[in-house]
Amino acid sequence: MRCEKVGGADLAQILPVYKAFKASHQEITVVQDLEWILHTRKDELDQAGAYVLRNGGGTISGYAPFLIQNRPLRCFIGELKLGEVPLRCLMLLGAPHFPDNEEAYAALIEETDKLGSEIDGLFVFGLPLNSFLWNYLEKSPAISQRFIRYLPEKPDRRIMIDLPKSHEEYMQKLTPKNRNTLKRRVARLEKESDGQLQLVCATSADQVDGFLEEAVRVSQKSYQWHLLGLGLRDLERWRKNLKFLAGKNWLRSYLLRCRGVPVAFTICYQDDRCCYYVNTGYDQDWGEYNVGTVLQFMMLKDIFAHNRPVVVDLGRRSGGHKKVFGNTSFLDCDVYLLRRNLRSSIAYNTHRASQFVSEGISDVLDRLKLKRLAKQTLRKSSV
Repeated sequence: MRCEKVGGADLAQILPVYKAFKASHQEITVVQDLEWILHTRKDELDQAGAYVLRNGGGTISGYAPFLIQNRPLRCFIGELKLGEVPLRCLMLLGAPHFPDNEEAYAALIEETDKLGSEIDGLFVFGLPLNSFLWNYLEKSPAISQRFIRYLPEKPDRRIMIDLPKSHEEYMQKLTPKNRNTLKRRVARLEKESDGQLQLVCATSADQVDGFLEEAVRVSQKSYQWHLLGLGLRDLERWRKNLKFLAGKNWLRSYLLRCRGVPVAFTICYQDDRCCYYVNTGYDQDWGEYNVGTVLQFMMLKDIFAHNRPVVVDLGRRSGGHKKVFGNTSFLDCDVYLLRRNLRSSIAYNTHRASQFVSEGISDVLDRLKLKRLAKQTLRKSSV
């Protein structure tokens, strides 16, 4: 068994052995899929790749896709961005699909170390705390000697929905209070919409242009766009990627219209097993009507009715509405492994200082019972 870095044009050459490996590893997500990487990074393949464990016969027994990119530590007070500390990292796209043994992960770390000064360290996106890699990074003396292991945010729950056989069965497992709240919010929005409440689902390539046109209008009115610098900003990239996903039958996205006006959207990817929430947004002018929650409620009805997956991944940063809909969860986090040098130490300590200030302000607002009001005011004023 040996660990090997495959990158650039060589990635396409391992597609046959990758597909054989994927056939027995259904847990590989859409964003980890080699065909997805080859499509989305075709103009920058020199910054994409995968570490693979090779067996004697040429097959692979381990797969860890990565990107080399800027991964700055962003400094916030609450949701107000103050600035960022630049870092360039090798980003692993989630937990590697490696055998659960230290030898395999030690070989992976050794291979990444060969990049030298090209990177400041490693960044692991969405690493589950119940994974072998998390335990290895936490307990390995070699890791603590060579790297600063840093979590820019505390681990948070990734909220999931294990889907039963029917929507009725799912609804019965919600608390009576949550069922009544959801029905009341849908009824209120239907009344405000004069009965013109419409759910639109986009799954095919010919639906992408129309969907994005309306979704971008919503995104530009969201606090994510104005306050966090997020949203559907690179329209052409979104267009190409969603059409590719549609061609693979991996696209499942939704839009909510009230009186013909788009007010909320959710972009989802769906593979054979899981539906992943990737990007969401809602028009702040409709925020008092909980349009995001209503959209999610209506989406779930459609998800049960058509091409039902096994599980729905609602994502991290567990807001109140996710807790209402979710019925299972696990802890995960983003992890930096920064080389022990002056540059990394400055980045690490600068970010920790900003976190300390932010947490202090949050505690004060909590004690004064003003945190929720401050967040709502900041979001509304940003739009």
